[in-house]
Amino acid sequence: MPASLMHAAAVALLPIVAACAASTSGASAAAAPADPVAASAIASDTTPTAADSAAARLARHVGFRQAIGDATRLGIVTGYAEVSPGRMALTMGPGFTSASTVEYHLKRIYSAYGDYLNHTLAPVLELHANGAVIGDYTWEGLALSQKVGQGS
Repeated sequence: MPASLMHAAAVALLPIVAACAASTSGASAAAAPADPVAASAIASDTTPTAADSAAARLARHVGFRQAIGDATRLGIVTGYAEVSPGRMALTMGPGFTSASTVEYHLKRIYSAYGDYLNHTLAPVLELHANGAVIGDYTWEGLALSQKVGQGS
């Protein structure tokens, strides 16, 4: 291959190599934007702040977002909040009593939450309805309170 073609190929690959190097080093491909507004936007996206709540971090976890989104769409869950690390409160919706796939969706949420926690804690999903805890979902599966289990 002529030297001029090799040089042209190397120059053409340089931006790709630089982007790969930036992504593997943890830096953004746009690490040094010329625009100061863009620089502050990048800094706010990558620097944890007090406003970067656990709920916001959890919402960015793809697996959890998909699992909770499906359960919400079916009306099984209407809301959620991380009570403490490893403990998630789920507000149950009308689909909780009518959907045939409740345990499947709770398992997906449980697994995604465990993945979010990097499997350092055994997650517990607290199930809430009408302002009261009606049960939980753990590695052992779904456990409803006796009052709910009896249909009262």
